[in-house]
Amino acid sequence: MTLRIRLRKFVIIILSSFTASGLFAQQNMQRFATELSVSAGGVFLLPGATADSTICDPQVFGNCNRQTHFGKKVLPAVDAAGVVSLNKWIGFYAQYSYVFTDRNHTSVTFPPDSSATTTASRHYWIAGGGVEFRAPTIHGVVPVFRVGAAGVHDSYNFLQSGVNINPEVIQHTDARTILAGTGAAGIKWYIRERQGLQFMVDGFYLTHTVPSVDASPSFLSTALVNHRSGGMIAVGYFIQIGR
Repeated sequence: MTLRIRLRKFVIIILSSFTASGLFAQQNMQRFATELSVSAGGVFLLPGATADSTICDPQVFGNCNRQTHFGKKVLPAVDAAGVVSLNKWIGFYAQYSYVFTDRNHTSVTFPPDSSATTTASRHYWIAGGGVEFRAPTIHGVVPVFRVGAAGVHDSYNFLQSGVNINPEVIQHTDARTILAGTGAAGIKWYIRERQGLQFMVDGFYLTHTVPSVDASPSFLSTALVNHRSGGMIAVGYFIQIGR
């Protein structure tokens, strides 16, 4: 048997396996079938925790000591979701995402005896649900679209304190849950009859802005910047536990 024939048989076996998985998958997405999934990925566009410590000489313009650590552009997150099917095309989903806390710390001194220290932290979690639309296929790769709503909880703390500086304390604290409209698109790839891999991209638009402390266009201070949208990319595993 030549190598070419062996490769053809191997490809046929793989494609047959995916086709069978896809056909069985459609049978497992009937009314009231339940699917559970876990994923890991990252949240982007939402602000992280920026820490900034600055001391300037009040008598000499531009004579400043400054240290700035910007918040992460992508915040690591884990996700859990469940879907209850109405039929093989439509289902209702519920989703919870935990975003790991972003933390930063900065510290500067200024002669002869001034000092400033800043700590900043930011934590999100996202919970929501909506309608999932699917397009079953015979080859086991199923496109998925979701539309829904969620609550985005933001807990943010910024504190700068110092010695011989004015003001001696700058503090900003905010903790609230913001309603958001959500949408998502991705695929479910069946590697077996009832389970497989899931690739999803989620987006959400907030009904209220999220403030972030960032570096000011002026080098003398920090500034509050408002953000209103965000997204998440996640890869995970799903399993169907009912028909």
